[in-house]
Amino acid sequence: VEPMTFVSLVSKNLSRNKRRTILTVISVAVLLFLFTLLLTVLTTMRSILVSADTQAVLAVHRKTAITDTMPESYRKKIEEIPGVIAVCPFEWYGGLGSDIRYLFPSLAVDPNTFPTVMPEFKMHREVYQQFLMNRKAAVTGLKTAQKLRLKPGDRTILHGTIYPVDLEFEIVGLFTEAPNPAIFILHRDYLEEALGRPGRVNIFWVKVENTQQME
Repeated sequence: VEPMTFVSLVSKNLSRNKRRTILTVISVAVLLFLFTLLLTVLTTMRSILVSADTQAVLAVHRKTAITDTMPESYRKKIEEIPGVIAVCPFEWYGGLGSDIRYLFPSLAVDPNTFPTVMPEFKMHREVYQQFLMNRKAAVTGLKTAQKLRLKPGDRTILHGTIYPVDLEFEIVGLFTEAPNPAIFILHRDYLEEALGRPGRVNIFWVKVENTQQME
C-alpha cells in the first residue's frame, strides 16, 4: 500500500462530503468578496477625506464604523447647527456592473447639495442639469466608464451587493475631474424608493463656514 501524501489526504477528505466542500468554498469566496468590497469603501472614503481636507467640509458618521447607518432624520438636526451651509447624505450602494470582477464605488447622494458640498467632483453644467432632473441618471468617473464601456446616453443595470436591489441607470455624463476616477454617483431618492424608503444614511458630508468653529 502506497503511503498517503498530504495532497492525497486533502483530496480524499474533500471528496468525502461534496456538499460540505462546496459550501466551504462558497463561504470563503463570499468572505473574500466582502473583504474586497470593504477595502473599496474605505479607499473611496479616504480619497474623499483627503480631497475635502482643503475644503470646509466635515464627515458625520457612526462611531462604531463608517459603514454603519444613521437615521435620515439626523440631517435636519445638522442643518440647524449655526455655521452649516449644506448637508449631503451619502449611501453606499455597492452595485456590480457587466464585469462582476470589477469593484467600483457606487454612491447614492442628494443631487441638490452634492455640488456644494463636494465641488472637487467636477462636471459640466449641462451634465449636472441632466443629473438633477432625472432620478435614474448617473454620473461616472473615467475609469469606470472605460471598464464597463459606458458613454453618455447609455443605459446600464447595476446588481446590488449590499442592498438586494438591481437598478437601471442612464449615464448622463462623466466627471471632468474627481478624487476617485472609479466613482459612480446616483440619486439617493432612487435607491431609497427601491428599498421601500428605510430612511438610513451611511455618512453625512457637511459644508460649513469654518471647520474650527465646529470643534
